[in-house]
Amino acid sequence: LNCAVWLEDGIEVPILSHSRLHAGGGVENVTSLGRKAAISGWIRTRVVARTIDSIVRMYSLGESAVLVVKLDLEGAEPHAFRGARETIGSGRAVFLFEDHAGDASHASTKAAIEAGLQVFAFDEGGLRLVREASDAGYYKAGIKAGGVNFVAVAPRAHRQQRKVAAC
Repeated sequence: LNCAVWLEDGIEVPILSHSRLHAGGGVENVTSLGRKAAISGWIRTRVVARTIDSIVRMYSLGESAVLVVKLDLEGAEPHAFRGARETIGSGRAVFLFEDHAGDASHASTKAAIEAGLQVFAFDEGGLRLVREASDAGYYKAGIKAGGVNFVAVAPRAHRQQRKVAAC
């Protein structure tokens, strides 16, 4: 599936990628990639956007399937969460997402919480609830480049997991 994961279907989004590098590319107007376009090896292209909801519908995994969605979208994660309302509302999705170390606003974590998800950070003692977006800063402290992975689930799904764990 060659598309950008976005908040709405069908629009074309500008992508900047490198001919030899995997990381560092992304949707050009979301990230600070514009300045890279002038450097050798960076390529501009346009792709059609799809929402997570439409991708889930396209693959129609059935009503009882648990979905695991990994988002590493180089800063476009907030847009992806806004395009996943149905999937989030189903209570059957687990999101693994990256919040970029250099993003002091913690936009990815904030978008997940605003979408109604409970966000958890990986810690030495297991998973820890991230109550506010600013709490993500604690887990990102000391990270100079890249990002930190978090887990997000609908509150209903989290309660169901606890019931299963208690059996």
